[in-house]
Amino acid sequence: MRIVLDFRPALRQSTGVGTYAHNLISALAESFPEDSYTAFTASWRDRVNRSLLPDGVEVTDWKIPVRALDWTWNRWQWPSVERLVGTVDIAHSPSPMLLPARRARTIITVHDCYFMRH
Repeated sequence: MRIVLDFRPALRQSTGVGTYAHNLISALAESFPEDSYTAFTASWRDRVNRSLLPDGVEVTDWKIPVRALDWTWNRWQWPSVERLVGTVDIAHSPSPMLLPARRARTIITVHDCYFMRH
C-alpha cells in the first residue's frame, strides 16, 4: 500500500502538528515496512531535512507557494494529491487542510477545534 502524508507542517519550526507528522511517518515506516510512504511537501522557501526521515520514506517536494496551493485546494480541490505525487492508496492530512484526492482514501487528524471558535 502506498501512503502519502502531508508533511508541510514539519518543514519549519517544530510545532505540535509538525512533530506529530514526523513521528507518525517514522513509526509507520518502522512498524509496517511492507508499505511505502511518501512525505509530501510544498513550499517556496523551506525544504525538508531528509536526514531526519527514516530510510525508505520517499519525499515529494514541490517548490510552490503554500498559500497558492492552499487557496486552490480550498476553492477547487485542485490539483489532486495524485497529480502531485502519483498513485496513492491513502492520503493523510495531519492538519485541518484535507488533501484533495481522486481515488485515494483520505484521513484527517484534528488535534483541536480552537480555530472553529476563535
